[in-house]
Amino acid sequence: MAETVKRVTVTLPREQVEQIKQFMAADPVAYPTVSAFVRHTIADRLADLDAHEMLLKLLRETGGEPTEEDRAWAAEALALADQMALKGGRDHRGAA
Repeated sequence: MAETVKRVTVTLPREQVEQIKQFMAADPVAYPTVSAFVRHTIADRLADLDAHEMLLKLLRETGGEPTEEDRAWAAEALALADQMALKGGRDHRGAA
């Protein structure tokens, strides 16, 4: 089945556009266009959100939602993973 796509317009700060162009230049096969970069990035973020919702559901079923301290630790860990991913050209799950 063919993938259905819809064109949308997104306004970004110039700095983000420059960062996207740097990623494209570094890996033109993975990111041949701005659209390819945005599709990849949004797919990763949506997968993260799905995983987050699944984790919260499991936590509720097994002992309650995370505390603010738990959430702060997780946010810090994910931020560090994202920083490391940017340096290595991979997302925090290890995908290129």
